[in-house]
Amino acid sequence: MKNQNRFNEISKRLFPRLKHIKNQNQQLIIAFSGVPGSGKSELSRKLEEKYSAVRIRNDTIRDIIAHSGIFSILKEERENLLEDYGEYLIRNYPFGNKLLILDRSMDRQYKRFFPIFEELRLKFFIIRLTMDKKGAIERIMKRKKGEDLDLVKRSMERWQREFLDFGKNTHYDILINGENPDFEKVCEKIDKILS
Repeated sequence: MKNQNRFNEISKRLFPRLKHIKNQNQQLIIAFSGVPGSGKSELSRKLEEKYSAVRIRNDTIRDIIAHSGIFSILKEERENLLEDYGEYLIRNYPFGNKLLILDRSMDRQYKRFFPIFEELRLKFFIIRLTMDKKGAIERIMKRKKGEDLDLVKRSMERWQREFLDFGKNTHYDILINGENPDFEKVCEKIDKILS
């Protein structure tokens, strides 16, 4: 029950920020594989507008958990709550617009989420974004002023391992360059699924 109360608090703060919730779109989950700084958020923002989809930003949920003042928990527990809430939201998605963009990387959590998608018979489309290490780090440092460069470099090693593990162990629907993503190519593939 403790988590249910937390989930309710997160939803209360998240749902008013979501766009296109009243639109009627057929069911499809669009998700990503890619290290931080590879262009997931930029591409998901474009897809959100093109398809009038509901975009769930992991960073927004993380900020709600970390800065709302309602959760006095350690960073590791916040990350666990973030993942638990992601699963809760998929299982209890309340909106009529069933075209959902998960603005997050599935690299670390695909073993948790893909079986849920399959259990609930949810169609999903995975966009895999490649990005060289240097370019990704530069994007992160530009976006998050004051970030510890050494910590980002150390974390990038783990993120790249997770990205490679995902590529070896599961499927993705399209592979694109995060530096210069071919938006039209992505849309062509999505349009085929939605038609």
